[in-house]
Amino acid sequence: MPNRNRSRRSAGQGVVVVGIDSHHDPSTKAIWQHRQKRVYDYLRQRLDVVLLDGEKATRRKVMEEAMGGNVKYLTGAGHGDTMTFTGHDGQRIFHVDEYDPKVPSEKIVHFLSCLTAKKLGPDFVSNGCSAYFGYDVDLKWPDTCDAKILVDCDSEIDRALADGLTAGKAYKRAVKEFTRQANELEQRGGCLAPAYLRKYRDHLCAPSKNRIWGKKRARLPLPAR
Repeated sequence: MPNRNRSRRSAGQGVVVVGIDSHHDPSTKAIWQHRQKRVYDYLRQRLDVVLLDGEKATRRKVMEEAMGGNVKYLTGAGHGDTMTFTGHDGQRIFHVDEYDPKVPSEKIVHFLSCLTAKKLGPDFVSNGCSAYFGYDVDLKWPDTCDAKILVDCDSEIDRALADGLTAGKAYKRAVKEFTRQANELEQRGGCLAPAYLRKYRDHLCAPSKNRIWGKKRARLPLPAR
């Protein structure tokens, strides 16, 4: 039977991205809802997308899909810690030393989750990951502010990579968006988000900050436009 998760629209000439998004609690659900529009609708215009969200965000399914020969990018949102990225109901998807090295090898990886850039990201790179994007702090968000603001900023990584930019340029684009959103919200007043956005901007980890997160020149192998 055909894989119903796979997008039928693509400008990526067979380049595949696997999305891993949990939504089993209020915090992950809010982020998941906005990533559908902000991230995956955009990626589908340029790449083949395999979306493993909700109950499909399991270790078995992720490993099956991520081992595909045309998979060049993994993106996801969920809970994490320094060594682990989790999926549905908090089950481990990736944990340091508990995955096949072929999974991250020659791929770009981006996780919107707490702390994974500390140990999991560098471990991916040591196993051949081209570039890793993530955070080295806990991602908390004020209840009075819409979580889509954080997704808007973080998703510039996904969108820039889908546009064919290098990891270095994708990082710059995301930092610029974090700064722009923080400044605009500060001018309006009445929201705590600017301080959070600046914090997460400064704790966004990528090859531009250190080689332990890969190569700045890494990019998805998309055809020239």
